[in-house]
Amino acid sequence: MTGQTEKNQNITTLGADGLLGFVQERKIEGWRLGVMIANLADENVEVIYVFEKGNNLSNVRVVLPAEDPGIPSITFLYGYAFVYENEIHDLFGVVFEGLQLDFGGNYFVTAEKTPWNPLLARVSPEALQSDDEMGDETGSDTGQVSEKAEEGGEG
Repeated sequence: MTGQTEKNQNITTLGADGLLGFVQERKIEGWRLGVMIANLADENVEVIYVFEKGNNLSNVRVVLPAEDPGIPSITFLYGYAFVYENEIHDLFGVVFEGLQLDFGGNYFVTAEKTPWNPLLARVSPEALQSDDEMGDETGSDTGQVSEKAEEGGEG
């Protein structure tokens, strides 16, 4: 086909402890973070990072135990990663340590916590460290706004 450019890509699998070094190298070398995705695979959550530079893609997969998924945030290197990290937290329960813009489990309002990771149903709510309260105005469990907030008051 004409008009299409073929991308060269590789996939590296790392533990959570090797992630930051890999991402820092990509940043220094001028790679752009294209997307982050997550997937539930057996008893694990896979977080996949896709980096792009020219016609090359560099992918890293980090495999985490689904019942206790924790990983360092990369928002200090790629600020816009906060969108991906908050989404993955809310849908899969992955706790991103050091997340610079943390919505505290309220990025998405869902009927149940971590709907795409049913294995976390066996874990107590206290184990989801990032589910901090966003304040009384948000009604964090229901997504409802308090009467005081609707009136423009604090509280």
